[in-house]
Amino acid sequence: MMKHNVMIISSLALAVMSGSAMAGINGGQVEFSGVVANATCDIGLVSNGSSSNVIDLGTASTTGNKQSSQVSFVLQPSNACTVTPTTTGSTTATTQTQANISFTGNFDSVGLKPTSGSATDARLKLIAANSVSENTEINKSNNSAAFTLAELNKGASFKTYLQAGALSGDYHSNLVYSVTYK
Repeated sequence: MMKHNVMIISSLALAVMSGSAMAGINGGQVEFSGVVANATCDIGLVSNGSSSNVIDLGTASTTGNKQSSQVSFVLQPSNACTVTPTTTGSTTATTQTQANISFTGNFDSVGLKPTSGSATDARLKLIAANSVSENTEINKSNNSAAFTLAELNKGASFKTYLQAGALSGDYHSNLVYSVTYK
């Protein structure tokens, strides 16, 4: 009888453990991003004289030249901060004289695709106007532009416009930018 009870208890324990092993595991992924730099100026967006993170692109027609009016904006140090060249503390000290502004977004080879809206074939065209290589177009294969620190202090200047496709409707998208010094 004792062996029979031990066998039943062992069978129950095995059933409970196998049930636990079969339970579904839910999980996901978390993305973190950041920049580590010795320059501590906050870089902000200025468009049409105001600090706002929303840029109104206007309207692009599905016929004709298919482009909205060009809109300009700058990314520049805020709070009266000036980014100055610095020298690293290593034995092979180098002076940092440039800033690299990188963009992360839903780019393809044409430009920035919408994240929402019904004009799904429209693209935002983004051009780094006063970059080291003037008028650098930002897209999937080239998502960054270099600026001298002097130009960054005046404002890293960008031009943008909406390029219409065949579909009419609204266009909404967003970008994340990061500034690193080299």
